[in-house]
Amino acid sequence: NSVILSYLCNTVIGIENIKSFHDFSVDVLIKLEVNNVVFIKSKIEYGYPDQQPYDCIFIEGGVNYVTNEILNQLSENGRLVAVEMKESNVGKATLYQRYGKEFVKKYLFDAYVPVFDGFKKNQNFNF
Repeated sequence: NSVILSYLCNTVIGIENIKSFHDFSVDVLIKLEVNNVVFIKSKIEYGYPDQQPYDCIFIEGGVNYVTNEILNQLSENGRLVAVEMKESNVGKATLYQRYGKEFVKKYLFDAYVPVFDGFKKNQNFNF
């Protein structure tokens, strides 16, 4: 997906927390001579604040929630797209757009993707 985004964007920053996936992605970029994409080995749930603000953030996997830490990395009118997975295991492709300090959330369509570990809510049991 990063290679496709490289044709649509000036700069693409990919975050990968699994070393083998990170190394594979870097190798593919080198072989394809893609120069406007870089992969950072880091925890995906923190985003990458060093290069903020971002016009667009695309989370390629399911999330139970999107952290304010990542939303606050968006530029004015910046957009974030993710598939939010709720208890029913039916995901909703969701678009967040920033307006000042506020975020508007819009559901786009149903989807199912695996949830990233870093974006899972802790299970709480109440008696």
